[in-house]
Amino acid sequence: MTGDERRSLEVPADEVAGTLAARRELGPDSEDAVIAAFLDRAGHAIDRRVEERLTVAPVERADDDRASRKDAMKVALGSIALGFPITGVATQFPEGGPWVAIAAWIGIASVNAAFNQRHRR
Repeated sequence: MTGDERRSLEVPADEVAGTLAARRELGPDSEDAVIAAFLDRAGHAIDRRVEERLTVAPVERADDDRASRKDAMKVALGSIALGFPITGVATQFPEGGPWVAIAAWIGIASVNAAFNQRHRR
């Protein structure tokens, strides 16, 4: 929302001045009604501002979701790109090689799980 849009949703200064003048003119008997009318108009201005923000928010969330999915895809593809060569090298060693490959994949899965958990918040 730009500064101009924000200003258009605010209660104009001349309306505040008019409310104060009406309050003075009408006296203490009408004070509650004048203040209630002013608060009603201010409330409508706030409602319009909230509605405006709510219509903008889903677009921003969609952009954030796309960026998160893109980052998650990069991590997943990077994990696979590292996992296969590590598995290939580890399985060349007859003693303990498969265990090294299993440990490497557990580490890769842990990194992916941590990344996804952090980005879901």
